[in-house]
Amino acid sequence: MNNKNLYDIKELGFIPPIYGGVSVSIARLIDKLTSDGFIVGGFYTKDNNDIKVLESSLFDLELNMSTKRFLFRLPRCLKVLAPYKILHSHYSLGCMIYLWSFLHFLHKKIVITVHNSMVQSYYSNCGLINRFFLKKIANHKDVTWIAVSEQAKEKMLSLPVSFNLPIHVIPAYIPNTRIDSEPLSETLSRYLHNHQKVITFYGHSFMIHNGNDVYGFRDAFTLFQSLTKRYEAQMGFVLCLSDSNEKKKIADLHLLAKSFGIDELIFWQIGAINNMNALWAHTDVYIRPTSTDGDSVAIREALDMGVQVVASDVCMRPQRSITYEYGNNDDFLRKVLFALEEGHIQPSPDYSNYDKIKAIYTKLL
Repeated sequence: MNNKNLYDIKELGFIPPIYGGVSVSIARLIDKLTSDGFIVGGFYTKDNNDIKVLESSLFDLELNMSTKRFLFRLPRCLKVLAPYKILHSHYSLGCMIYLWSFLHFLHKKIVITVHNSMVQSYYSNCGLINRFFLKKIANHKDVTWIAVSEQAKEKMLSLPVSFNLPIHVIPAYIPNTRIDSEPLSETLSRYLHNHQKVITFYGHSFMIHNGNDVYGFRDAFTLFQSLTKRYEAQMGFVLCLSDSNEKKKIADLHLLAKSFGIDELIFWQIGAINNMNALWAHTDVYIRPTSTDGDSVAIREALDMGVQVVASDVCMRPQRSITYEYGNNDDFLRKVLFALEEGHIQPSPDYSNYDKIKAIYTKLL
């Protein structure tokens, strides 16, 4: 196969939409690397309507690397990826037969980021083929492993897999380099203006892990119900849910909020907000009551914007986060009340994580 190595890096994943922590991280990584002189490509989904992306020779429609359709999908993968020196997979422990093929047929340098700490569950549930090829490439000299947190690294090392050490720990957060000019919706702007205090909560989807609600919708509602008793109409709650396709589950979530008597007090932001910085500017406290976590992009972004963050203690959190004992709603309330008193601090974007990834790329190139 003709492998000209025309370009530097291809990020395997996709950029928004669909919006989520990983897709946002990939988009920002591509933007920052490009501004620093690297030639970087990416992928988009069928929902993307950005003309600059669709017309760019560096962006392609998502590969959809299905193990069951491996023989059918592989030729396109090899053709699209041949011009790149480094392939960076953001599919955590997935797509291993494809990554092995890229090593074997294209002789690429590969970087793999594991974006969450749910690797034990994934490993138990993934197919035998994926496990087999994971073990084959785990110690490959041309594979560099990144975990987004110490907890994710520990979970990886607990698997029956021999990984090529060291596993780098680099949170997948990069500050937003784009200037967001799109204003918030008129209804959201009015809501923010009408409340003296605002709590923001983000749930990407209705993910369940080990029988638990990953994002903690019920705990968030319990907290807001308590806050409304103290602050009454002064307290606002912006619930951001980027996955707008689960109509039945969204309806059930409204019913749950009604059972708490808070449904009509919440601003229901269903679907992504293009200008999150404008929301952070009006947020007093960002809450993260997750039952498990990797390294939250939203937490780091809120902290960078000077917002107080209260998060569960299920994993290590970034410096300046305020943690509470997971499952202890009294402690959750106490910490949020403290955070409300602390208020905003001066924004201070942190590019140290990006610098670490850039150093890895530079060494491989």
